[in-house]
Amino acid sequence: MQKAIRYLRDNPVFSVFLLAALVSRLVFWLYTGRTWEDALITLTSARNAWEGYGLTHHISEPRVQSFTSAASILAPLIGEAVGQGLAFQKLVSLFAVIPALYYANEIGRRLGFSTGALIMVLGYLALDQHHIFFGMAGMETQVVVAVALANAHYLLASRWWRLGFASGAGMLCRPEFVFWLPIVGLTVLLIDWRQVPKVVLGTLLVGGPWFLFATLYYGSPVPHTIVAKSQSFQIVTGSFGWLAPLEYVLQWWRHFAPFWQMTFIDKAPLPDYVLLPIVSVVIVLCLMGLVRAAREDKRVLAIAGFGIVFLIYRASALVPAYYMWYLPPFTAIGAVMAGYGASWLSQRTSLVLGSALAFAYAMHIPFSFPIEKEWQTQIEDSVRTPIGLALNEMMGPNNTVSLEPLGYIGWFARNKTTYDFPGLGSPIAVAAQRGMKPTGTLEGIVDALRPTYVVMRPAELTLLAERFPQALAAYAEIRRFGGPKPPLSRWGLHYSTGDNLFILLKRR
Repeated sequence: MQKAIRYLRDNPVFSVFLLAALVSRLVFWLYTGRTWEDALITLTSARNAWEGYGLTHHISEPRVQSFTSAASILAPLIGEAVGQGLAFQKLVSLFAVIPALYYANEIGRRLGFSTGALIMVLGYLALDQHHIFFGMAGMETQVVVAVALANAHYLLASRWWRLGFASGAGMLCRPEFVFWLPIVGLTVLLIDWRQVPKVVLGTLLVGGPWFLFATLYYGSPVPHTIVAKSQSFQIVTGSFGWLAPLEYVLQWWRHFAPFWQMTFIDKAPLPDYVLLPIVSVVIVLCLMGLVRAAREDKRVLAIAGFGIVFLIYRASALVPAYYMWYLPPFTAIGAVMAGYGASWLSQRTSLVLGSALAFAYAMHIPFSFPIEKEWQTQIEDSVRTPIGLALNEMMGPNNTVSLEPLGYIGWFARNKTTYDFPGLGSPIAVAAQRGMKPTGTLEGIVDALRPTYVVMRPAELTLLAERFPQALAAYAEIRRFGGPKPPLSRWGLHYSTGDNLFILLKRR
């Protein structure tokens, strides 16, 4: 305890932003009550495990890995021992910000960050919208950020065993950490080849048991969610040619801009001529950091390489902007690179610039928190949850349903056979989409499988009528959930949603 107190006293910038990070996350949790849709998909498997049905989404399709990583299931699985998987995941995320900021601070100390650079990096990690939202909405994202920064720290510090353990933890966190393994392996080989066995063994000791279990239990170490997304959305590198990725990259700035980074936003309170320069400055600082790394420290270059490889993959595979929770581990690395670049500037310049950027990425809070609270109340609690409860009452053991999204509805429709799009919890739904051109669709699943019930948004129902009129003729509308779009706006920030109205159909 004395050591921790001394560290806080000796690192005032770290202490200030750690307090800000903890307070902002706690306020978000208690005030908004927000739970991200995908968190409940994972939570459903954890509940089923404790109820004796196995680690799967619904019992009619056993042994389906409907979550993407071991890290995503671990906290919910522990918490569900007492029926509090979601609360425990949020609690873990709250405290995971401590090592995340600690590792970032240690990286900054090791690389000689200026005060302004440290303010920028720690301020971003503490208060950015993505970094607050996903962890405190029930995802493992904050843990993944901490692990990514731990890998960077231990590489810079030449702590080889710990680097191996961190690399193994990374493999348990996100599939994209597979890009890190060859980078870190080659880097250690060039630095001191005699340390490679330590890193390899450490990685295997931490990551190996899970992948062995997944292979034996699920039949493959590859999560079923990856199979479903890759097939349905064609998230495969190069599958779109090379012109499409270029067009995709030109729109990227909004994925990293204050306010616009949340994909649901259709109006920001500040114009693009204000927000685009913010992103541009960050990019310039990252490039400065890259140049500095090439000249001064090849280990930093390796860390940057991890982020660059991810960006290349994201562009070439056209990963949908919806998958925002993929980004924080890599934007954390980007923040470190920007801090490294900012430290090349004068103390005064970096202080002004770093403080301004930290503020820019924190200014969403009074805008976004009230909207997230409204979204939870008006969409999740008032639309999606009642659909799941209704299906839970109506569906018998031999009934099936097709729908998107799976999270809330699948959680409340307990163990009902669900052929979701894109098939995150259902190999049957994935198999039904094989060969569909250009990609699999919800209406295609309905036509192929003719489930007992169908849940669709109005736009999806229109597509079903246009593409498969005979399939639609086999169903009758029995209920609607929701209504007009709620006013999800605050002081010029506006969220858009198509989830305000769902239509429930039953096969005639």
